[in-house]
Amino acid sequence: MRVVVFLIFSVILQAQSLSGLLNRVESNGYLEAKEYESLAKDSLVSSSKSSKMPTIDLAAKLSKSSPSSLFIAPKSASLAILLKYNIYDSSRAKNDTISKRYQYKASKLEVASFTKSLELKVASLYFSYYKARANIKALNMQKKALNATLNRVKKFKTAGLATDVEIDKIRAILEQNSYAKESINLTLNRLKEELKVTTNSNFKYLKLQRLKEPRAIGIKESDSILKLKADANSLNYKAKSVESALKPQINLSYQYAKIKNYDTKPTPFGKLPNYNSKLDLSATLRVYDGGSVKDISESIRYSKLALLSKANQLYKEQKSNLKIAKLELKSKRVKLRAAKREFKAASSLYVSVNREYQEGLVDYIAYLDALTQKVLAKAKVDESSFDLELSKALIYHYSGYSLKGFLR
Repeated sequence: MRVVVFLIFSVILQAQSLSGLLNRVESNGYLEAKEYESLAKDSLVSSSKSSKMPTIDLAAKLSKSSPSSLFIAPKSASLAILLKYNIYDSSRAKNDTISKRYQYKASKLEVASFTKSLELKVASLYFSYYKARANIKALNMQKKALNATLNRVKKFKTAGLATDVEIDKIRAILEQNSYAKESINLTLNRLKEELKVTTNSNFKYLKLQRLKEPRAIGIKESDSILKLKADANSLNYKAKSVESALKPQINLSYQYAKIKNYDTKPTPFGKLPNYNSKLDLSATLRVYDGGSVKDISESIRYSKLALLSKANQLYKEQKSNLKIAKLELKSKRVKLRAAKREFKAASSLYVSVNREYQEGLVDYIAYLDALTQKVLAKAKVDESSFDLELSKALIYHYSGYSLKGFLR
């Protein structure tokens, strides 16, 4: 008894629920790649902020002049420090930073969008697995009944009440049953392996977990749409940054150099200076560039309009997909109710035919027909049940939500 309990607990511990699989989506390699790409965008934001800061450069120089003069040493060495600062750039750096912030936001939204698409894929694989497993259960039920029938017919043959032809027919059905199971087992293994790869996890068993019933779920713009809008905002500020090239620019620079002169000759004015300092304040305004900046800005703004147009169309498609998903859910509920009624009728028929078969009132053909109807009806109930779960997943997905918040 202890061994049985231990084995049951081992299975439970190694079983993976839908909740666990959805949490493991974060380990998907493609998702990790997108997260790294997002971090790269974040670094560009920091870089853009730093571009507004003053720059300090150190420079060292060795010079040899020929011919030299009273004011130019034949040889000299200098060490200089140079400070540069853009006092006014017509908001170029500011707009560039905002543009990159929107790029970073778009990259985060892309991560969120890809995460939700992986969640939908996992849910689809998960419930498809259970659909296939339901067929296996139905086939096992059929096989058990067929073996019992085969043994019964063999006894009849011994008594001279059945023939080899009847036995061969039952065996042929058993062979068909075995082939169908092998085919479905292949599907089960494929689905399980795809789940393992998608979630970057290793599990032996799955544990059934269903989704909550969708009730008063409102639609919100998908992350894909929000990403397009963030990209459009980024382009808007990029255009402003480009346009600042036609506006005034004011720069300040200061240089101080320490100089060491060699082989100098005495001059009436004393020694050559051993230092040099220079302060520059400059203002520039581009008055003509052949329309280059204007054309670049216009191109960027057209790209922005293209993204907004895509976002608008994507939202229309999202609403349409949600509407269809809701209609499909309604249809799947009707299908499930019909399948349950059909199974109830098939079960009642099987009980009646089986009783008559045991009493010898009907032959094995009528019995096998009733058994087949019951098996198919049971499989139909289970398939319809898991199709219903898939429809729920689609509703949550097209409503713009993560599946994690709607698990039972």
